[in-house]
Parts: sequence; C-alpha cells; structure tokens
Amino acid sequence: SGIATVTAGWAAGFLAAVAMYFQVSSARDTDRRLVLAGLPRSQLVAARLVTGASLAVLGSAAALTALLLRTGIDQPARVATGTLMFAAIYLAVGAIVGATVPDPVNGTLVLLFIWIIDVFFGPALSASQSVLTRVLPTHYVSLWTVALPPGHGGPRELALSLLWTVFALLIAFAVVSSTS
Repeated sequence: SGIATVTAGWAAGFLAAVAMYFQVSSARDTDRRLVLAGLPRSQLVAARLVTGASLAVLGSAAALTALLLRTGIDQPARVATGTLMFAAIYLAVGAIVGATVPDPVNGTLVLLFIWIIDVFFGPALSASQSVLTRVLPTHYVSLWTVALPPGHGGPRELALSLLWTVFALLIAFAVVSSTS
C-alpha cells in the first residue's frame, strides 16, 4: 500500500535529520576553528554534507530493508529513489536546525515537530488537496514515491521532488556556511 511504501522515506528522513543535526551542532566550535585556521569554508561544509549523505544512504538502506522484509516493494527503483530523496531533504533540514539551534533538546524537538507536521499533514496520510500542504518538505516526494492518482506521481511530481531536494541542500549549504 501507499502508506507502507512511504514509511521507508519517513524513517530514512528522520534518521538523516537527527544524524545531521548532531553532526553539525556538535562540531560548530571545531568547524569555526578550522575555518579560522585556513580551511576553506566551502570545503568544510561540503565534507559535512558528504558525511551526512553517507549516513542518509545507510539510514535509507536500513529503512528499505525493513520495508522489503515487512511488506515487499512493488516498484523498487521508485521507492528507493523516493526514500533517498526523503533522506536528502531531511539531511538538509537537520543541517539547518543544527546550524541554528544549539541546544540538543530544542533542536531535536524542532526536528520532531517539522517531521510530525510533514507526516501527518502530508498527502500520504491526510489526502488533503490544500495548497498549504505543498510547502511541506516531502509533499511532492510522497506523491511521486507512492504514485498517488489522479495525475500524481508522474513526471511533474518527480521534477518538483528533485527541485525540492536540490533547493533544500543548497539552503543547508548556505546556512551551515554562514554559521561556520
């Protein structure tokens, strides 16, 4: 079913967000010292994002394995791609929150709040056609991953999903750069 399929994305996204949050927030002071010592800021931020991407891939693999063992996967390429986009978007969310919310309890709560709003008001659970839900981080990724009818899950949703993913990562790069 669509909801079972999208759970892999939700799990991978949350794991990526929390991992990236703690990576960015715990290394903030060290990163600033590295930049002051001469390490190019862009190189440092790229290294953080690549490390986070490795964790996102690992979380996605775990989520997809759990989905495969639990219910099976009808369209493996679509579901794997969607799950990776969920993880990348939430990797960016975790980086942004990690760069701006220093307290670990508050940062984790902010991530949890964003994730809960996205999951419960997103198209997979709410089936809402509201224009407001389109600003949720994984709205289009959810639509594309589960191929919700009518007219959803096609090339338009894939293009918008990829756009969201790239835009989220660019914003994360900019925010982490500005706080390093």
